[in-house]
Amino acid sequence: MKTYTIPEIGNEEVEVTEIEIKKEQKVKPEQTLITVEGQKISIDIPSTVKGKVKEILVKIGQKIKTGTPFIRIETDKLTEKKEKKSNRVEEKEKIETNSESEKRKEEEKANTDIERERDQDKSHASPTVRRLARERKVELSKIKGTGRKGRVLKEDIKVYLKGREDNSTLFLSRSKENVFFKNPSSSSELNLEKEHTYFFNRVELSAINQLKKNWSSIPHVTQFAEADITELDELKKNLSEDFLKEEDLYSITYLPFILKALCCALKKFPKFNSIYSDSTSSLIFKKSFNIGVVVDSKEGLFIPVLKKVNKKSIIDIAKEVFLLSAKTRKKNLLLSDVQGSSFTISNLGGVGGSFFTPIVNSPEVGILGISRAFLKPICIFDKILPRLILPLSLSYDHRVINGVYAVNFLNFIIKILSNVALLTVY
Repeated sequence: MKTYTIPEIGNEEVEVTEIEIKKEQKVKPEQTLITVEGQKISIDIPSTVKGKVKEILVKIGQKIKTGTPFIRIETDKLTEKKEKKSNRVEEKEKIETNSESEKRKEEEKANTDIERERDQDKSHASPTVRRLARERKVELSKIKGTGRKGRVLKEDIKVYLKGREDNSTLFLSRSKENVFFKNPSSSSELNLEKEHTYFFNRVELSAINQLKKNWSSIPHVTQFAEADITELDELKKNLSEDFLKEEDLYSITYLPFILKALCCALKKFPKFNSIYSDSTSSLIFKKSFNIGVVVDSKEGLFIPVLKKVNKKSIIDIAKEVFLLSAKTRKKNLLLSDVQGSSFTISNLGGVGGSFFTPIVNSPEVGILGISRAFLKPICIFDKILPRLILPLSLSYDHRVINGVYAVNFLNFIIKILSNVALLTVY
């Protein structure tokens, strides 16, 4: 008897969204057992053995975490012997066979097909369902899901196929009512003479619900300020010239410097590097300096997390920001990539604007908004000089942070950004 537990997925809970097997059902290796979902990540958990399901320990909608037992499978002695022998061979040899190489190529091709499919369709479905739809040449956008939160299930695809075989013309005409319109980037993509309905994808719905909850439950206060980054800009240019000679993929922006300065401020003002517990009305101070950075993608907004920023150089931070942004836009983020932040940055510097009110990412207590830098005439020693100014917007939870503490925190960040030599001191 083999008891399956949830693999390592981080510290946060995930929700069971699909159970693909039934009690007494025979299963084989690589067959999907359950699908779990958490923080915009959907994961299929497969079987590794051949056997019979004896007990299902979870139910749809249940919250579970790493190490939670979820199924028991009875395996025969031959299967157990093969599994043990296979494990011994893998430990001794660890050599990739030709068949494994071919299998991996097939999986990579399948993953590529899935990614291509997802670019064209934002329907809510598990990887297993998407694979089935691809094999049957079915567009998920034409199917109305009957699962939790509108998920498309295997049964929905079967009903669709049956309806297409029975009366394809009638079914297709009905399916037009359920077309999933992609979010248009400009009005030119829509026929403005007709009304269109846009259904939010699951990432957007998750963000909508979270933002609504955070805005209604947290007493927000936003402090606005400006940082003189003229000298920082010169350092950035010099560093970029030297760095780009060695690394063509990465570029140095203001963000790594801001992250480093923010980390110094979090050390000096530890309340901002904490999370608020509603259940116990207490503040939990974090030892690690893990900062989330909001990244925009076709699917919606994600917040990948840079871990242990205090232990990394400006160059290391620049590389990690680039890699996490690329993983986000290629939909390769892992659950661990979006967990564990204690503070968040929302960077609109590449878009424009001046000040704005970023919404605190609960259970964190603060978020720093960055806008586009601009030239401003400043009087210095009786002279009017052009200085490069960076607008900063700090939103915070007023239950935890008072105004004086917040202003001192923001002034400290400005102090470092205006004199980057201080980064070597703090």
